Amino acid sequence: MSYPARMDEITIRSMTPEDLTRAAELAGQWGYPSTREQMERRYRDILSGTGHALFVAAAADSGMAGWIHVHSLHSLESDSCAEIAGLIVDGRRRRQGAGRALVGEAGRWARARGYTKLRVRSNVQRDEAHRFYPAMGFALNKTQHVYDLAL
Repeated sequence: MSYPARMDEITIRSMTPEDLTRAAELAGQWGYPSTREQMERRYRDILSGTGHALFVAAAADSGMAGWIHVHSLHSLESDSCAEIAGLIVDGRRRRQGAGRALVGEAGRWARARGYTKLRVRSNVQRDEAHRFYPAMGFALNKTQHVYDLAL
């Protein structure tokens, strides 16, 4: 896939309900098919709690280029941190700075809340992500399996 030059201008802002149709389209590009209605329900659930933020990268030349969901992660066995729950950048807009800008905003959000670590989990099949995150300064901590139990 060839990538155009960097986007002219990227603005990071909070996600709004008007962004949900495009957010669903982008999620579908990367194997997470979602309807606008599903995204709207999830959006409401996420923002009804505390410790979550949703940001979009808006490109002056083409609208939403990507989005990120970051949240507080608390567990008894280790110190709290912030975790990127989802980062999606339009396949046509990759390698143009949107992902870097979104991760930067997630880091600012985390530092403002006193966290000293930002974590992200990445599917083993996402080779491009496995180059991106180390380039952003993330260190590989562990590999794991994820199990789901249908209820």
